[in-house]
Amino acid sequence: MLCVQAQKNSSVANNKILSFGEIIKFLGDKYSEFRHNSQHE
Repeated sequence: MLCVQAQKNSSVANNKILSFGEIIKFLGDKYSEFRHNSQHE
């Protein structure tokens, strides 16, 4: 039982790390878009 619980926890941690990476990537894209747009004006 304890083993299964540990597996669940690590899976949740992996999902959080993944979504954190996705957020960073998203913010990076938005930031470069913003810089690109502000250079045009």
